Amino acid sequence: MDMDILNQFRKELARDWFVQGFSALPTYLNHAAYSGFKIRKILGFGYTIFLFNYKGDYGEMYYYKKDLKDVFKRIKLELKKDPDYLKKLKIRYEKNFFEHEIFFEKLNNYDLKKVSEDELFGLFKKVAIAQIDAVGIAHVVDPFGLEIEKDFRNEISKQIKNKKEADNFISLLSSPLEMSFIAQEEQSLFEIKKLPVEKREEALKKHLKKYFWVQNSYAGPKEITIRSLRKRMEKIKIEPRQNKLISNAKKEKLIFELRLNAAGKKLIKLVEFASTWQDERKANSIKVVHYIDLVADEISRRFKIDRESLNYLSAADMRKKLSIHSLKKILPELRERKNGVFFIMKKNTEISAVGNDYKKILEFRENLNKNYLKSELKGTIANKGKAIGRVVVCKGIMDLKKVKAGDILVASMTRPEFVPILKKVRGIITDEGGLTCHAAIISRELDIPCIVGTKISTKVLKDGDRVDVDANKGVITILNK
Repeated sequence: MDMDILNQFRKELARDWFVQGFSALPTYLNHAAYSGFKIRKILGFGYTIFLFNYKGDYGEMYYYKKDLKDVFKRIKLELKKDPDYLKKLKIRYEKNFFEHEIFFEKLNNYDLKKVSEDELFGLFKKVAIAQIDAVGIAHVVDPFGLEIEKDFRNEISKQIKNKKEADNFISLLSSPLEMSFIAQEEQSLFEIKKLPVEKREEALKKHLKKYFWVQNSYAGPKEITIRSLRKRMEKIKIEPRQNKLISNAKKEKLIFELRLNAAGKKLIKLVEFASTWQDERKANSIKVVHYIDLVADEISRRFKIDRESLNYLSAADMRKKLSIHSLKKILPELRERKNGVFFIMKKNTEISAVGNDYKKILEFRENLNKNYLKSELKGTIANKGKAIGRVVVCKGIMDLKKVKAGDILVASMTRPEFVPILKKVRGIITDEGGLTCHAAIISRELDIPCIVGTKISTKVLKDGDRVDVDANKGVITILNK
């Protein structure tokens, strides 16, 4: 590698980043991230840079913290001018994505084996664009979980001086009013279970048509069958709606009793809005994964290209004119990426590092992360409660197999594909996240003690450690290593 490029990676990694780690592959995730640049053209503001690190099916996406702060500042400015600014953006987002959903309906009826080479690669570009737009304008909500938390905490603390009480109310008041798409899907299965036996099969077919995508991730699709739905349905013992979501009436009563001012009420509504939109965005994004996979499978079959290599196409690769000739030219690079790849992604440039260069950059990154706390971790209270248990560190989907009932799940962040496992854990700890993150929302729905935003839990804690999770105070204590 050119030393200038190696130094550029070192320079970029030394910045202050917000890192999300989960099961992911470039073809699915890099396009979702690219929307951060696209919205600059639409809104006049957005993101300037992203970093990615992939190894196996585990990926890390780096948000530049200054970008998150700048985007949030701009949103606050726009909201001062127009209180309905975000609502209007959401309408615009939904209208744009609806066009892609019309295209998906047509794609479902295509016989991909019969389309020409040019048409096939044209479809590949279209599904990649759909992934960009699945996040799209909704990329503006990413700073909310981090930045709005500070504003929200400051505002509540002005009116509630007791920190313990303030933390409790912040957790309650930031709870979403609507069920996540994961909870909605499970609720639908429960309703089918209540039907007479002779009506269940037809209902399950309709359910599958509506929710075929629900277990997908940025690492690819996961097929759902009538048989697997039937097995899940039989395991549901109690109605999923029996969760800890706070009702609107209870929240309004609490706001009245606390005598919150207009600023506090406004922040509560913003948190609710951001949580709902973020969940909708996740649903759309993992839905598109199915269609990317559909087209990639046909390219792999027709041109005898190993399917796994196509998962390592970046957003920059896809923006070029794609053909079987151009694809075969970059195949050696794609195959190298499978063993580990770093990306620096900017609007008009992309740099990748593989092989020995990847190892050098990884070593540099690890050296930056050396000195961590060893006995006590602190974070943001996402859902109150206490739990003691065995740590299981989950960096990807494959790690979820290690989790047993009563364990404490530790992750960079949780994703929708974690939910079946989260139902049996005793506590959740994450490196990243804020009031509107996935772990915060799901922990409230399932009523599991949860602390997010520790920054270093996956680096300090190891499988088998025994920890005390005090989500009433936001503290994790290591009892024994």
